[in-house]
Amino acid sequence: TLTENAIIRGNYATDLPTDVVDHFDLPRWYHANFISWTTNPEIQVLHFLRNVKPGDVLASQLETCQSAKENITKSTADGLRLWHIGNIKSALFLFGHASHTIQDSFSNAHTRRDDAKHNNDIRKICYYGRFRDTHEPTCYHEFVDVRDDIWIGNPLDLVKRVIMLFVPNEDARESSLKSTATLARTATLRYLYLVTDYLEKIKNDPVDEIEIVRILTDNFFAGRSGDDVIDKGLAVDDLATDLAMPNGVMTCSGLNGEDDHAPIMKYNSVGEGHEN
Repeated sequence: TLTENAIIRGNYATDLPTDVVDHFDLPRWYHANFISWTTNPEIQVLHFLRNVKPGDVLASQLETCQSAKENITKSTADGLRLWHIGNIKSALFLFGHASHTIQDSFSNAHTRRDDAKHNNDIRKICYYGRFRDTHEPTCYHEFVDVRDDIWIGNPLDLVKRVIMLFVPNEDARESSLKSTATLARTATLRYLYLVTDYLEKIKNDPVDEIEIVRILTDNFFAGRSGDDVIDKGLAVDDLATDLAMPNGVMTCSGLNGEDDHAPIMKYNSVGEGHEN
C-alpha cells in the first residue's frame, strides 16, 4: 500500500480493497461491501475461484473460466474508457485489478494446470469457503494457503521471502521462483503489452469494446500477443527460450460444465499438487 504505482495498487486491492479505498473504491465498483469482501460467494471469480450460487451450488469450472475472462475483459474495457477521458490513475488501477485475476489463475491454490507440452492449460478450478465433503468438487483453497507463495521451498520461511526481495543477483531470484510464478509473470506481460499496444493504435479515437474482446480472445486468452519477446515473457530477445503457452493463457475447452465428483486431491510436504 506504500507504493504509488496504480497497477500494483489495483492488483493488491483485489484481495484487500480497504487499504487503498482512497485510490479506488473496488467494493463499490462491484456493489459489494468491505465486511464480506473476502468470503463473498458472488465475487470469488475475481480470484479465479468458483462462485457459490443460490442454493449453495458451486459454479461449474467451465462457467468460472468464462466468467473470469468476461470480468478481465470488462475491467480492461472500463480502464481503457477511463484512460480515454484522462482518468489515468483509475485506468491503471483497473488494469492491475484485471492482472490479479490473471495471476491467480496460475496459483496451485486456485487451479491445476497441465504441463508445458499441453500449453499449461487449466484442468481444474478450486473453490474457497466452507469445506465440502470428498464426494464434492476437488481442488480446495485453504483459508490460508501456502500454495499461493511464489517461491520454491517452504512458503512459510519468512526470512527467505524477505531476503529474496532484496537479492541483487537476478539469476538467484529467478531460480527461486516457482514455475507457476514465471508463467503468471509472462501472462501479465502479455496482457499489459496488448493494453498499451491498443492505446498506442487508437490514439484519440473512441474505445471499441468489440475490438477489445477480439484482441483479448485472439491474442491472449486463446492465442499469442504477436511479439515473440513478449510471448516468451522476456525483457530482451532470447531465441533459445521456449515460447510459453503458445495457444493462449486461459483456454476453457478442457473444463466441463458440470460439478465434478472426483476425490479430494492430495498434496506433498510443501503444499504442491500437480507440478507443471
